[in-house]
Amino acid sequence: SAAQVEAGRHFARDYMKGGLGYAATQNYAASGADTSERHSRMENAVISGIDRRKRVGEAIACLGPGLDRAVIAVCCDNWSLDAVERSENWAKNSGKTILIMALDRLAHFYGTQPGVNTRR
Repeated sequence: SAAQVEAGRHFARDYMKGGLGYAATQNYAASGADTSERHSRMENAVISGIDRRKRVGEAIACLGPGLDRAVIAVCCDNWSLDAVERSENWAKNSGKTILIMALDRLAHFYGTQPGVNTRR
């Protein structure tokens, strides 16, 4: 559903911007400049990263064991469901059902379902 897709995107965004995912590049453009504006931007970025890591931890706790690995693998690491099934030793074609269950919990956590308040 649209709520599940949006919840998966929220989780992936929090995961990546929280510094938990793979960073392909580094940005050294701001090195050497010492202005108060840069410091406040850096401070805000650090605080935002901490908040996102905390939210990811809460989301993983909401998902429970096993479901968290499926969501991270599919939404954050771009694994196929077949690859997740093989790595977790799940029954063939069970990955879709497990992922749907996990995304339902995430949709409830992030409040992406219509009429449901967010838990975060």
